[in-house]
Amino acid sequence: MTVLSREALMTALREGREFEFLPFYGHTPRADGKLSDACFSQWWRGEFVVAGVRYFTAERARDAL
Repeated sequence: MTVLSREALMTALREGREFEFLPFYGHTPRADGKLSDACFSQWWRGEFVVAGVRYFTAERARDAL
């Protein structure tokens, strides 16, 4: 079952479904350069622009908004 919304998640939980969560990830890239769960961190370096302002991490954008 794919859960694509909060409502679907809540329904699945009420029905007794269980899920495995990854609550937090380190933000340090792997030494071998391969992608890992670290890319889900709000501190993962991923440059983007919002309203003309350049951010290097999601955490920095959150702080500014």
